[in-house]
Amino acid sequence: MEQVIRIRLDELEAFVGSRLFHSLDVKPISLQRALSYMHNPNGKPEDVVLYMVTKGETLAAFRTVWAGKLKNDNRELRFGWCSGSWVAPAYRGKGMSVMLLREAYADWQTRLMFTNYSPGGQSANLSSGLFVPLYTHKGIRAYFPSAYPAILAKRGTGWFLLPIAKVLASLLGSFWKLIGSYSSPVNPVGYTFEVLDMPDKECLEIADSMSETTFFGRGSAELEWIFRYPWVTPDPLVPDFSYPFSSYSGEFSLKVVKIKENSVTSGFFIFSEREGHLKSHHFYLSSRDFLAAAFWIRAYCGKNQPDFVTILHPEISREVRKHWFPFFYVKGYGQTIYSTFHMSLSADQAIQDGDGDYIFT
Repeated sequence: MEQVIRIRLDELEAFVGSRLFHSLDVKPISLQRALSYMHNPNGKPEDVVLYMVTKGETLAAFRTVWAGKLKNDNRELRFGWCSGSWVAPAYRGKGMSVMLLREAYADWQTRLMFTNYSPGGQSANLSSGLFVPLYTHKGIRAYFPSAYPAILAKRGTGWFLLPIAKVLASLLGSFWKLIGSYSSPVNPVGYTFEVLDMPDKECLEIADSMSETTFFGRGSAELEWIFRYPWVTPDPLVPDFSYPFSSYSGEFSLKVVKIKENSVTSGFFIFSEREGHLKSHHFYLSSRDFLAAAFWIRAYCGKNQPDFVTILHPEISREVRKHWFPFFYVKGYGQTIYSTFHMSLSADQAIQDGDGDYIFT
């Protein structure tokens, strides 16, 4: 018999230690995500964070939701970020994903959002008729030659062509790196940079001072939470292979870049690297520092040459695209935040690259 199970935030710790959790053939939440949910500064004990459909000890479907907040018309609103939806192959096409979504919609007082979606997840969520676009990032994705074999493989290129593509990408990459060593971006006068593993006290103070200028208001509490409780771990002893979404990567890091003008910290930004993909996340900067941030990204990528880079910040992505070297190819790239409730976006409140679960994955 199929059963719908709800797990509240104050029940989550006991659930991941329960016999039911360990008996399930597929886990509905990783231990890292559970720990993150439990320490979410915006969470409340009564929040329903996990929805499951079980049949005996078989997990048929699940959805997870975690609390976010935003400020609008001088009001602070809590809502649920939809993050992590899965249906077992034998139960697909039966409406289970949308059914659990409607359960969450009722429990979260009709206030849900989602972003950072797979095509299948986006399609399921939109088929519910509950969501409308709130905001679409208009950024860029920039590539180095090393990215092309994986792109060709994803497009279904014949297996016999892939070894040739890998050799050509390696030769072109070496040539491109040689050109880059003689054509480094010019450092803006008066600027220096410092890379940190965690935001320091100065960064956290800047985040708090600028949180009012961002739509989702992420300040020091949220940043400390994100850095201390990541969803992806580089620890090979922790991976949970029965969880259908990634929770382990041998190459994952989240970093802070402090920007100093004439030796005085003027702001910072956050980026991540995972298996050849560099992503920008949060920029706590004034507009006068955008050029410096774009310079650092170009210089760092020219030296380290990740496979590809995603920047969603409109001004900084525009600056990188305008001065595209050392990237081999740059194209426009967008991502949308969807909401079940109407909000008016203020022109003086920024939506950050890493908002929602984008920074976690």
